[in-house]
Formats: sequence, structure tokens, C-alpha cells
Amino acid sequence: MQRITKNISKTLYLLLLLTLFNGCAEIEPIDGKRNIDHTIIIYMAADNNLTEYVDDNIGKMRAAMNHDISKNNNLILYVDKLNQKPCLLNIYNNQIDTITVYQEMNSTDSRVFSRIIDQIITDHPSPSYGLIMWSHGSGWLHQNTLSYISSNIFGAQQRDGADRVAERTISPISDRLREPARPILTKAFGYEQREGGTWMELSDMADELPDNRFDYILFDACSMANIEVIYALRNKSDYFIGSAYEIMANGFPYDKIIKPLCNGEYSIVCQHFYDDYNMLSGVDRTAGIALVDNHQIDSLANCFRKIVTTHSEIMSEPNVEKVQRLDRYTRVVSFDMMDFLMKQLPAEDPLMMEFASQFNKAVPYRISTPMFLNMLTIKSYCGISMYVPLPQYKSVITPYFLQTEWSNFTNYGKQ
Repeated sequence: MQRITKNISKTLYLLLLLTLFNGCAEIEPIDGKRNIDHTIIIYMAADNNLTEYVDDNIGKMRAAMNHDISKNNNLILYVDKLNQKPCLLNIYNNQIDTITVYQEMNSTDSRVFSRIIDQIITDHPSPSYGLIMWSHGSGWLHQNTLSYISSNIFGAQQRDGADRVAERTISPISDRLREPARPILTKAFGYEQREGGTWMELSDMADELPDNRFDYILFDACSMANIEVIYALRNKSDYFIGSAYEIMANGFPYDKIIKPLCNGEYSIVCQHFYDDYNMLSGVDRTAGIALVDNHQIDSLANCFRKIVTTHSEIMSEPNVEKVQRLDRYTRVVSFDMMDFLMKQLPAEDPLMMEFASQFNKAVPYRISTPMFLNMLTIKSYCGISMYVPLPQYKSVITPYFLQTEWSNFTNYGKQ
């Protein structure tokens, strides 16, 4: 969809959507009461530089929620855009109904987040729910580490024409990524531009999400598929879908993934995401995705804890020189998890073999394009990234890492 909705009213926009997707044809009505089997909840925190991508994504959601899908499935969307009041929408039968228009509020406030999720679950009962978190993201990283981590960016001096500028400012690359137009990262999830910028901490998100409520949590946000986030949210859903590195601003192809989400075909969701970007070229051919079975994460943590205990010397002084990196900062904080362990321990080590076997159960599907932003070669992609508490990060980043549930359980970083 072209960027034509910036200065038009909401009513006119909805009329344009009707024309765009249905032409002059009448919408086939749904006869009788709908028997809802599954409800997709989408939390779209777009009061930031991703606002311009909202309308296109909503249009694709609307196209996907056709007559057949809408008979037994529901899509409830909370959306907060720049210069507009937040609202709650019900998308079904190729239509968009406004449920609620709220007063201005901060969508990265975990209390607001909790209230919206509770309202949707209460007002729209369903045998099962899925949750899509749509915004910026950076995993578990704490605000106090951000300026240190992002002070140098891999590729910042590698200029191959104007569209190769990689500084964390508004540039042809960063403007197409799910990252804020500011010289710092987000922390955990979301970014609200008002009042100098606010975020939602991972711990706050985990506290507000109900346990065992969702079939899946899908992050349409950068860098959320790291073990620290996955472990913190392991009890919130059966499955986790996300990327270990940055996601292009266009996000997921909602016209293609809604149906498989409703059918529980999560590997197909991942495949559609990958295929859409893999067919592109240059910096736009950037996509890494993974499907995680959360029921296997506790066992994976136990395996990792045994490695930390048994190989404490190796794990406390790791060699990361040749380990696959999954971020573009000079001060790397995200490494490919399996590649890291395989570079530290011999493949025939019993604990390594146990971990590898459990990892394949925990991450049944993962795939990546061969390059990230046309500047970083992806030779290894297990689907999950991890932080490595290197000596140089001892006083700056690691103290916050030690507060994560992952570190507390595995004792990693405490050697």
C-alpha cells in the first residue's frame, strides 16, 4: 500500500481499505452466531517512527480475515499511532470495526499493556489465544547499557552509496528497520517517542502477561529471539516465534500468516516470513526467524546449567573471535547460541551432545537469509541468540545480565 494515509481521516482510510480490497463487490455476510475457536490479539505500539507501516499491515490483516477464516477465528487489534488516539479494533469478514477509542496513553507502560490484554480476554472469550507484539525491540538489554553498546556500530564506516549508511539515525537502512530513529537502542519491547522516549522492560512484560494463556507469542520486533527473553516468557505460551536479529520495518506478511496461525501451523508462518524477504535483493534480503517450543526450554536450561558448572573455566573465559555474531555493534552483545557452544566445547563432549539434542527439540524450525543488511554474512543460524559476559563487559553490561532469570537459574556469568 502506498503511503497515502498520512493526512486523511480514519473514516476515509477505512473507506479506502474497503475499495482497495473488495472493489465494488459486496462482503458476504456471516450467517448466524460465530463460533470462535481462536482469537489473535495484536498489540501494536506504533507511537514512533514505525507509524507509517501500520496502515499497510492492517490492510493485510483485513485481507486475511476473510469470510471463511472469520467464521471460527477473531482478530482483536490494539493500535497506538503517532498523533492519533489509541484504539481497539475488531477485524473480521474483511471489515474493521472500532471497539474502543482511548484517551492518549503510553503503550509501553506495562500497566496499560496489562489492562488492554485483560480487557480483550474478558470481552472476547475464546478457547485459545495467540499474541503478536508489534513494535521495536532489543531483547533483555537494560537502558543503562544502551549508550555504551551503541556508541559504535558495525558498518558505520562502510559506505557503499547512500543506502549503505548504517548509523543509528534516520538513514535509508535504519528507516527500513524496526529500530527507533534515535542514537540508542530500545530495551526489551516498544518505543514511545513522547517525553524523550520510553520502553517496556522485559521483567515488567513477563510480570503482566498471564501464565499458560497463549498458544503462541510472536514478536514482530527486532532481536527478541534471544535465550534471555525466551526463558523469561517460557511459561506464557506454548510456542515462541521471533528473530534473533533485526527485522525490516515492513514486518511480517500478515496476509499470508493469519490462516496458518489460526490452524497452528507455526513453521509455515516462519517459512512465509523468510520467503517474502529472501526473494528480495540488497539490504532488503534480510530475514532470520525461529520457532521455539517453550515446553522444552526448562530442559534446555538444565543442560546449559550443567555445561556452566562442569566447564566453568571455559565458559568464564570464552573465545568468541570466530563465533557467529547476530548484531551489528562493534561491542557485540548477541551471539548465535549453538555456534558459541560449538566453538567452546568439542562436539563429542557428552554435555555438548546432550545440549544439541535438546536444542533441536526446543527449536524445531529456524532459517535465515545468507546475509544481514548486505553487510554481515550469516554462516550459522540456530535461531536463538545469547549474551556472552565477556571480561570487558564486567562492569557495564554484565551486572544487568546477572539480574535475568536465565543467568539466575543457569549461574552463567557468575563464575
